[in-house]
Parts: sequence; C-alpha cells; structure tokens
Amino acid sequence: MAVTHSRSVLRQLNVTQADARLYDRLADSIFYANASLRADHGKVNDVLPLDGGDAEEILAGFAGVGVDNAALAAQLQREGAQSFDKSWNELMDTIASKRHVFGKTTQTGGKP
Repeated sequence: MAVTHSRSVLRQLNVTQADARLYDRLADSIFYANASLRADHGKVNDVLPLDGGDAEEILAGFAGVGVDNAALAAQLQREGAQSFDKSWNELMDTIASKRHVFGKTTQTGGKP
C-alpha cells in the first residue's frame, strides 16, 4: 500500500525516485548543516517488483492470523497522512523562520 501510494504521489508530482532521493539529501544538508545530525540514507537495494512480488501472499498470511487487512491499510493511510502533515507543517515553520532571519539579515546590512 505505502509503495503504491508513494509511486502515485511521485507520478502526480512528475518526479522520479532519484529526484526524490536527491531532494531529500539536499533538504537534509540545508536543515542539518552539521553532518552528524543528518540521516544516514544508506543504500537502496532491490526495488519492489512491478507485480508486487509476494505481497499478496504476505497479506493472505496476515489475514490467516486474524489481521483485518482493510482496517490495517486504513490505519496506515491515516497515520501516514498525519505524519506527513506534521512534517510538512514543521518544514513550513522552519522555512518561515529562516526566511524571517534572512529578511532581517538583508535589511540590516548582514547583521541579524
């Protein structure tokens, strides 16, 4: 579900996965100038096959032990949206505060 959603969002934004990873690295370097605070992006290994691989089998296994896959998907979607909203708002607040600082710097001849 999450992979399908991510691909859909990237497609809607007309962005490749490589572009998204690059943007993520650039954003980290801006918001976390100190390298020790940046996320370790690791290395991407195999990507999920276009046919979903063994996802259907795994979901059937979940259902077999009593997991309501529809409820789980709804919960993951809801939590994902909430997490995104929180991150987005934090990003906008950070940008606004940096814009405010930058605005003061340029108006005072380089002194905040």
